Amino acid sequence: MADGVQITVRGAREVQRALAKLPVDARLEMRRSLGLIAGRLTQAVRAAGRSDSKQSAQAAETVRSQVRDLNVVISAGPHELLFGSEFGVKRRFGWYAKPRYRRSKKRQFRPHLGAGSYWFFRAEQERRPETDRQIEAVADRVISRWSA
Repeated sequence: MADGVQITVRGAREVQRALAKLPVDARLEMRRSLGLIAGRLTQAVRAAGRSDSKQSAQAAETVRSQVRDLNVVISAGPHELLFGSEFGVKRRFGWYAKPRYRRSKKRQFRPHLGAGSYWFFRAEQERRPETDRQIEAVADRVISRWSA
């Protein structure tokens, strides 16, 4: 079983090569700004988990962000409820898989969504246009300030 869910938001390779040529001060400013954007996105994803269900709320506590070089990474996990609360399941697990619960109508997790999402990826997708605009604005500001 995987340790968690991870989203990486990257820009075009050409833009990253251009940003890599910027002075150290410019790169630090870019990282600082990306950290703020990542923090806001992390809070939005956590809020989506808290408002979704009790299981999602517990798994949402593991959502965190990180800026690696000039890439923003939002990740969640590890948590035993993460995948069941995010994608749902088709069968029962652990103690609920015992034969005495076979006829139970109650579910351990919600139904499996296939490629769908209950809270993590859905929240990220809803905020993606706004996040992309913010990242572009930061890149434009940094490039205009430190370019020739």
